[in-house]
Amino acid sequence: MYKKGYMLIEVVVGLAIFGLIGITSYNLLNISFKNTDKVEAKLLMTYLCQEVIEELKSDTSENNNVLKNLIEKGSYLFDNDKIGKEYQCELKLIKQEGNLIFYTCTIKNNMFHDMEVTLECSRFFE
Repeated sequence: MYKKGYMLIEVVVGLAIFGLIGITSYNLLNISFKNTDKVEAKLLMTYLCQEVIEELKSDTSENNNVLKNLIEKGSYLFDNDKIGKEYQCELKLIKQEGNLIFYTCTIKNNMFHDMEVTLECSRFFE
């Protein structure tokens, strides 16, 4: 006896397997997009941190006041138009050896509460 078509059970099993593969693929794709958003945000935060450090290397009166406050208080909340409202930048003094100061620049993201980037820097300051 020859089979000329599929039985209903074979079609249902095939659709079930196809559905499981589809659901698994969708979940993996969804997780990957969420991770991509977090990596993109962390990369932007690293860039902003580097921007703040580079800006503080310039010898302007505003930057000198920031560094004086950092040395006096031990920490300083850096506010700048480049950073934006969704990020918070904090400078912390690590140590001072003569005219050389070591500090960290930490950027926190207000959207992802558990995410922050910290970079260490040194600078001569008189």
